Amino acid sequence: MNDENKIRILKAIKQNFPYLSQKVIKKLLKEKLVMLGDKVAKEHDWVAEDVVIKIPDEYLDNVLKPNPDVDCQLIKKTDDYIFLDKGPRVHSVALNISQTDTVANWLLSIDPALSKVNHMLESGLLHRLDYETAGVMVAARTQDAWHHLNYEFKKNNVVKIYECLVTGMPPLPGTYCAYAGSANRSSQKIKVQASQDDLLTKMDTEVLGVEEVDNDVFLVTIKLITGFRHQIRGHLAFLGCPIIGDELYKGDPYEELMLHARELAFKDACGKQVKVQSRVPLC
Repeated sequence: MNDENKIRILKAIKQNFPYLSQKVIKKLLKEKLVMLGDKVAKEHDWVAEDVVIKIPDEYLDNVLKPNPDVDCQLIKKTDDYIFLDKGPRVHSVALNISQTDTVANWLLSIDPALSKVNHMLESGLLHRLDYETAGVMVAARTQDAWHHLNYEFKKNNVVKIYECLVTGMPPLPGTYCAYAGSANRSSQKIKVQASQDDLLTKMDTEVLGVEEVDNDVFLVTIKLITGFRHQIRGHLAFLGCPIIGDELYKGDPYEELMLHARELAFKDACGKQVKVQSRVPLC
C-alpha cells in the first residue's frame, strides 16, 4: 500500500479510540499493549487508516463511571458551571475510563451530562490541581461555557488565589519573576532560575500577604499571574521558603501538602463577575 494512504499509529489509535488521552496511548505503546493483527505496534509505525487495532479489554469501555464517594465537596451549581472543593491526594482527571477515584468521576455523580462536555475523561473541568493540592475547582456544564472559560484561562484572565504554610522568611508582598522548566525527563520537579533561558518559561507569582502564625511558620497568600506546573511550589522553594509537607522541594515533612486553592474569579460570557471561595480552611 502507498505510504500516502497511511497515517501515524498515534493518530490511528486516537481515531479508533477517541476517549483515550495521548498520555494513555503512549503508555500502551511503550508497554507493547497495542496490536496490529498479530504484530506489536511501535510508536513510529505507519498504518492504513482502516487497519484493525487491538488494545486490552480494560481500555475498551468508553464510559467513565460516576463516583459520589471521591473526596470532593460541592460549593455551588449554576446553569453554566459547577464549583467544588477537591480534597488532598485526589487526581483531577482520569487517564483512562477504568479509573473511578478522580474529580472527574465525582462530577459525573453530580451531573451525568458532563461526560459530553469537552473530553469525556475530564467531565468539563477547566483546570487541574496537583494530586496533593486541595481547594476550589470549576467545571463547565455546557460546551459553550467550557470554550468561554478555557479562553479566559489561556489568557490568564482567571484570578487564582492560593494559601500555603511555609518555613523560612517569605518575601515581602509584590510580584516575583523567575524562569522554569522540567528538571529532566524522569523528574517530577521543575527547575527554577532567575535568568532567562531559551528552554525555560517565564513565570510570575504575586505575594499578596504574609502572616507569621507560629515560630518560623508563615501563612502566605499567593496570586498566580501565570500558570506553570508546580509554579507555587517551585517558586517559593527557589525564594527560600518551601511549603510545609512538600518534600519534593525540600519542605519540612508533614502528613499533607499545606497548599490550598482558596479562590477563583472570572467574568462569565455575559460579562458578569463570578467569584467563588473554598469552604474548607487550609488548617
